[in-house]
Amino acid sequence: MTGETVTLSSGWYVVFGEVTFHERIQVEGEVNLILADGCHWCSFLGVHVPKSSTFNIYAQSSGENKGHLEFWTGVGNASIGGDAGEDCTGEGCVGGNGGDAGTISIYGGTIYVNDTTD
Repeated sequence: MTGETVTLSSGWYVVFGEVTFHERIQVEGEVNLILADGCHWCSFLGVHVPKSSTFNIYAQSSGENKGHLEFWTGVGNASIGGDAGEDCTGEGCVGGNGGDAGTISIYGGTIYVNDTTD
């Protein structure tokens, strides 16, 4: 994976080394992400997981060298989840400013979620 990928379509992805995104990442379908040991993935505008999609995050290991994800947002969207204005109904609504999200499962790694909204 490189910092140029903006849409993650159904499939498996592995993050190695330092990867930085300056645009919001879009998840389409069922996306499985493996954090290789020692990796650091930063997305300054977060990750959009629409209601129809699934985002599974796995770590290569659980030791001190496990991978890190860092999600930021501040424009009304969730750091990881729905976008502002999407329909947000039902149990477990995880959206930004009224937005709904798909399924998000985290099976390992270190995850930092930040909101820069003033």
